[in-house]
Amino acid sequence: MKNENNSKKQILNSSSILGGVTVITIFIGLIKIKVLAELIGPSGIGMMGILTSIMTTLAVFFGMGLGNSGVRELASSRADVEQLELVRKALFLANLFLGCLAALIIYLLSEYLSNYFFSDESKKFEIIVIGIGTLFSLLSVSQSSLLQGLRKINHLAKVKLYGAVLSTIIGLIFILFYGDHGIVFLVVAPPIISFTIAFFYCLKLPKPSTKKINIHDLSNKWISMSKLGSSFMLAALTGHVCQLFVRYILNDKLSIQDVGYFQAAWQLSMIYLSVVLSAMVADYYPRLSENINDKGLTNKLVNEQTEVALMVSTPLIYIMLGFAPVIVNVLYSDSFSKSIDILQMQLLGDVFKIMVWPLGFLILAKGFGKTYFFSEQLWNISFPLIIFLGIEYVGVNITGYAFVLSYIFSLAGVYVICKKINNFSWSYGNKKSFITLLLGALFIWVVAQYSIFSAMFFTMFLAINSTIRAYKEIKIIYPNNKLERYFSRFFSRIKNR
Repeated sequence: MKNENNSKKQILNSSSILGGVTVITIFIGLIKIKVLAELIGPSGIGMMGILTSIMTTLAVFFGMGLGNSGVRELASSRADVEQLELVRKALFLANLFLGCLAALIIYLLSEYLSNYFFSDESKKFEIIVIGIGTLFSLLSVSQSSLLQGLRKINHLAKVKLYGAVLSTIIGLIFILFYGDHGIVFLVVAPPIISFTIAFFYCLKLPKPSTKKINIHDLSNKWISMSKLGSSFMLAALTGHVCQLFVRYILNDKLSIQDVGYFQAAWQLSMIYLSVVLSAMVADYYPRLSENINDKGLTNKLVNEQTEVALMVSTPLIYIMLGFAPVIVNVLYSDSFSKSIDILQMQLLGDVFKIMVWPLGFLILAKGFGKTYFFSEQLWNISFPLIIFLGIEYVGVNITGYAFVLSYIFSLAGVYVICKKINNFSWSYGNKKSFITLLLGALFIWVVAQYSIFSAMFFTMFLAINSTIRAYKEIKIIYPNNKLERYFSRFFSRIKNR
């Protein structure tokens, strides 16, 4: 029990550091969203969504999955100084070469890409700038992967925080001065700023030796990383192509405004959930990779991470779901009312997504690249397919229904895979927490269809109840913690008075 609590402490420590930073970055992101909604409207938000999807898709394609395979190599090589140094240099040089190649190819194809996505050559300059953003995206991945593989959580948190602040300020300045023409600079600012800050923190790491590493060793390392990384790349690439294709369908079948409604809901769904999932990427994945040969321990880690993820996310999902109309109107504007139904359905889908993510990292840590690629296609194929088949009948709201159905398919498939490769099964507590969250979220959603105010009332009740239960769990893991002592003194003073 003591070891289990210590493991959960480590998860909570990472979650609290990155989660705390994420809360701040969310607040910054909400300010950015509000300003953008007022300055460029649904069509501008839609344009930003398309440009962002193009850049992330190209970054994934040219990145060859080296970021994911690099983290795994770094985590497993921490005890071997020579291997660690080899992986470190191989990761940076490969990303530098691939980034420059990406920028050159995108420049040569800029006219074609502009015609394909925007039906004319008017966005050729924006595409060229996206190429530069792709270069810095890959360079940023090389530095962030190094910090992540070495589990420098504090450094990662600072990169995330400072990057969010500076890129938001710089991006909004371009929007203020150049309007819609500044959108592309808002899109490329985050990878450029993140690389600069991450590079600074990587310089503080122990310096590699001056011993030269020959090209033969580097080539062998690139080949081994690429074999596993290619599967990661293909899986991630299909995901980004899927998102880009969805935005293309919406723009082609409906309008750029409908792309904006979808993008608005997507941003809100991704922003709040990043509080839960950011720690999973930074700390949980390297821990799994270090202990992947011990099935019992890895299954225990998956269940612990799922438990913490459910504990933290449950109140957030309830609040976001019940107060979705208020949140959309406050953070965007009345013109984004069509985003409300999409957001609520995506929140229901997030209940299943939270269960899928820890399992996906188990497949990654096992190094089963082909299996991981297959598991990712359960969502990547079903999501755009459902939208394509249903958009004529349901309109833009089909994106929300597709989100839920796709994650149900994904959860069922990934669980079967993890059961087979690692004999994994969820603990009784996780099953109970999942069913409780799902029923609570469905109840709020049904009530919201009839009365917004009733939904808000029940939301507050469920959110407070789940928060109290989460606090009791943390109290068990952290007995006599500072927060508990603070509240004890606070209520004692009230009682005495």
